[in-house]
Amino acid sequence: MEVTKVELPKLLDITQTEIQGLLTSTQGLSSRRFGLVDKLSRLIVDLNSDAEGEKGTILERLEGLQDELTRLEVSHGWIEVVERIVILS
Repeated sequence: MEVTKVELPKLLDITQTEIQGLLTSTQGLSSRRFGLVDKLSRLIVDLNSDAEGEKGTILERLEGLQDELTRLEVSHGWIEVVERIVILS
């Protein structure tokens, strides 16, 4: 594609405008990234800090609840097996 001398300034203006738009977009995304990093940092601090009047951190309590849920799901599975055995016998 051959560009004439008349078209070149117009193409340069278009390119400059597009580059400026990309730069603005990049700056906006960078600001959002830093905002998200700050929010994530606050969440991590909240999860790792001691809960008022509670034993252990919020994260530790969530892990304990997850373990308990897993045990209950296993128990539920065994109960279903026993029910089927009773029905079949």
